[in-house]
Amino acid sequence: MVRDNHDSSHYRYPRELNIEEEDTELDVINRLVDIIRNFDPDILAGYEVQNASLGYIIERARFHFGIHTQR
Repeated sequence: MVRDNHDSSHYRYPRELNIEEEDTELDVINRLVDIIRNFDPDILAGYEVQNASLGYIIERARFHFGIHTQR
């Protein structure tokens, strides 16, 4: 958890963070999947989530798991 001493009453979001570390990129991918499964969201929203953010992570996972798809 990271906490600063600034007055955070005017901030919209909490200033506390929980930072987790993993040993490998594959562990990071697996942890992200665990987090998404745990929260079980109906929608993941953001800027270019499907192509840029999650698309990149999916390609990295394919690389690590050796999954090759035909296009």
